[in-house]
Amino acid sequence: MKKPLLLLLLCIGSFSKAQCVDTLSAGISVFAIDHHRVLWGWGYNLQKQLGDNMDDFVTIPTPLTSDSNWVFVSSSSRGSQFAIKDDGSLWCGGANFFWQLGDGTRNSRTFPSQLGSDFDWKSVSAGAVFTLAIKTDGSLWAWGFNGYGSLGDGTRVDKLSPTRIGTDNDWKIVDAGDSHALAIKQDGSLWAWGNNEEGRAGLDTALRSLVPVRIGTANNWKTIQASNLHSVALRGDGTLWTCGWGDFGSNGHGPGSIDIYNFTKIGTDNGWAKISSNSDHTLALKSDGSLYWWGRGLDGSAWFSHQYFPALFDAAIDWNEIYAGGFCNYASKSSSSHWSWGSNRFGERASGNRNYINTISLLDCAAFSTEDWPDFHSDVKLYPNPSSGELNFQWADGSMERTELSLYDLSGKICFKTTAHAFDRISLPNLPKGVYLVQLNTQDKSSKMIRLILY
Repeated sequence: MKKPLLLLLLCIGSFSKAQCVDTLSAGISVFAIDHHRVLWGWGYNLQKQLGDNMDDFVTIPTPLTSDSNWVFVSSSSRGSQFAIKDDGSLWCGGANFFWQLGDGTRNSRTFPSQLGSDFDWKSVSAGAVFTLAIKTDGSLWAWGFNGYGSLGDGTRVDKLSPTRIGTDNDWKIVDAGDSHALAIKQDGSLWAWGNNEEGRAGLDTALRSLVPVRIGTANNWKTIQASNLHSVALRGDGTLWTCGWGDFGSNGHGPGSIDIYNFTKIGTDNGWAKISSNSDHTLALKSDGSLYWWGRGLDGSAWFSHQYFPALFDAAIDWNEIYAGGFCNYASKSSSSHWSWGSNRFGERASGNRNYINTISLLDCAAFSTEDWPDFHSDVKLYPNPSSGELNFQWADGSMERTELSLYDLSGKICFKTTAHAFDRISLPNLPKGVYLVQLNTQDKSSKMIRLILY
C-alpha cells in the first residue's frame, strides 16, 4: 500500500477562496480539474485508472500528474477515463476490456497514457464500453464495442482505435451512454444512434440505428445527456425533454410512466438551465438556482427512494453546477462551495474513508488548495504560490538562518535543490507546469513541506 504521498498531500491542503473544482466527471471513479487546471482523481482504482502508486480505493482527492494544463475530462461508468490537455492531446487509462481506450489492445492502462499522436482533440465522452470524441475541425470519431451500432459507422464491427464517423465537420457536442449516443450539430439539430431498446435513443420504434439519425426538425437544442436506458435534452428556450426507460422514474414523466420512444417535453416550464444524468437518475438546474432530481434512488443514502418526476432537492436557490455520478452526485453553489451525496462504497465522497454517509456533505476544498495550512506550517510562508518560476520564503519568527530548499515532483523525484536565506529571490529551472512539493530544512527547525504550483 503506497500511502505516504496521499497522506502528505492531505496534510498540506487548506481551504481556498477560489472555486476548488472547475469541472468534474463522476463515473465509477471521479476526475476533476481545479482552477489551476491540475487534474485530480479519487474513488475506484481497481484498474489503476487513477495510477498504479495508489490504493484500490482512493478516499481523498489526489493529483494524478504534475501537469497544470488539463482542460477536459470524462469518466465512464465502467472504469475508463479520458482527459484532454490544452495542446489538444488526448490521454486515457483504466478499463479496456472492449477496446474502449482505443489503443488497439484490450489491456487496461494506468492513467495517464497518451492516445495516439494527434493534437487536435476538442472533447471526449466515455461511454460504458465505447468512446466518442470531436476534433477541433468538427469531425466525429469513435472506438470500442459496436455490437449495438453505438459507434455510428454503419456497421456492428468493433473498432480498436479512433475511427472517423462520416465526413461531416459540424459536430458540436457528443455524449456516449450505455449503448447509445446523442449529438448536437453546430446548427442546433439533435442526432441519435445505437441501441434504442426502451426508446433510450429517441428513435421512435426502431430497434437501433447504425448511423446518426436526426431527431425532429428543431434547431435549438442546447445540451444532451445519454444515460444508461434513457436520455435527457435541453432546448435553448429552457424546455426539458426526455425519452427511454420509465421504471424508477428514469424518464421523469411521473408514477406509472411507461417507456417513451420519442423525445417528449416534461411539463410546461421553460426555466431549465442545466442537466446532468448518469445511470438511471438525473439532476437539473433552473435559471433561478434551484436544484431538481428524479429517477432511481442512490443506494446507501437518504436518497434511496425513487423519484418519478422532477422534484425540488432542497430550498436553496444558489446552486450553479451539477455533476450526476453513477453512485454519488456532486453540485456547487455560487459561494464556490462543493457538495456531495450518495454512496461512499469506493471512497467517492472524498471524506478520507469509505464509511456510510447519510447526509449531503461539503467537499473539502482543502485537498485542492496551495495556500498555507496554519496548523501545519504557519511558521513559514512560500510565495508567490502559484509561481511562474521565482520563489521567496520567510519564517514567521524573522529568522535569517540559511535554509536548504528542495523541489520534488509528485513521483518523489528531486527536480531542484539550493540553499538560501529568507527573502532571497530563488530562480527555479525551466520545469513543466504543474504541482510540486517544496521542502525547507534548517538546523534548528523541523522540516517543512509545502505544495507549489508552477504555471
